Amino acid sequence: MGLGAIGQPQVIFKRKFRWAFQVRGLGGGIILPHHWCKTANRPQLDIEETEVPFLNQTTWFPGRAKWQPLSVTVLDPSGGDLSGFYNWIASIYNFTQPGQVHQTEKLGWSAEGILEMYDGCGAVMERWILGSLWPQSVNFGDLDMSSSEIATIDVTFKYSDVRHEGGCGATFNGTCIGC
Repeated sequence: MGLGAIGQPQVIFKRKFRWAFQVRGLGGGIILPHHWCKTANRPQLDIEETEVPFLNQTTWFPGRAKWQPLSVTVLDPSGGDLSGFYNWIASIYNFTQPGQVHQTEKLGWSAEGILEMYDGCGAVMERWILGSLWPQSVNFGDLDMSSSEIATIDVTFKYSDVRHEGGCGATFNGTCIGC
């Protein structure tokens, strides 16, 4: 009977632990480096249904599509490695000056998120490019005297423009060979 294509050596599965997410600004500079991202989810697309009743029956058609927010958990190191991320948030909603909290209207709120999944050789198997990306929610996390866990920041991103690029990964014959 067998497993069909599942057991074939040329089948490479995407693995949940081989990924990277980063945020780039309009000028291409890195706002959120990929090495600080601990968890993330892939984009989720919901398509509304359009109901069409006619005579004694009802049928449905696909309606508007809506991209759901993307959740990312970021490790929170000391030092300036996340300064670009903090500055980006403050450029959207300035919370750095007491008594002068305000929302900005200047350019720079929009960024580009790039989520990539890799095979075991490091070749890109899947790439999501999320345009018009901005932080909808930023949770700077809880603190606990009884825990030695690393502090994290939970960020929920909204985005509008989505592009998916598929890759094939690499094959392995003792060394990694690209496709």
